Amino acid sequence: MAIASVIVVRVTVASVVAAWESAPVDQIDQQETQRMIREFSFPEHQVTSKADHNDLLRLYERCLNYHRYMSWHDEDFKRLTKERTKDLVLSLYESDPGWDNKNGEQKFLREGRRHYPELIRTDSQRKARIKKRQEQDIKRREREEIIGTRNNLTNFPHNEMRLRRRISDQLR
Repeated sequence: MAIASVIVVRVTVASVVAAWESAPVDQIDQQETQRMIREFSFPEHQVTSKADHNDLLRLYERCLNYHRYMSWHDEDFKRLTKERTKDLVLSLYESDPGWDNKNGEQKFLREGRRHYPELIRTDSQRKARIKKRQEQDIKRREREEIIGTRNNLTNFPHNEMRLRRRISDQLR
């Protein structure tokens, strides 16, 4: 007769979460932490656990999303630096932690205009930007014609093309 021993381990969600939060940060996460801190000029602080790393990652993603939204969706705004984006996000979060629960992008645009009025384009700057874009489009179209012609001449499929020969008559 074999005696079976059973070890009962009680694993609860709380114990798993506590273990994850206190787990040390591995080397890949440390490198990612350093990259995030450098990119947005976050203040240097020690990230020793997965929970700290996750908090920093959430802050980084918020700053990155708002920075991208501002640069892609608002034509009236000049280039917003990542450091200014970080400062604005942190100041808004300090004043109201739930400021971006609803329509966060629109609120960020409003606050960006209010906090940084020097970054709003004037009418002459808007017109100059439109003119510059039109000139770039014209140059791009001209280059496309030249590139298309060159590609037609140089992309002749001489080596890659397999020749098929059908032999209907027997060769003598």
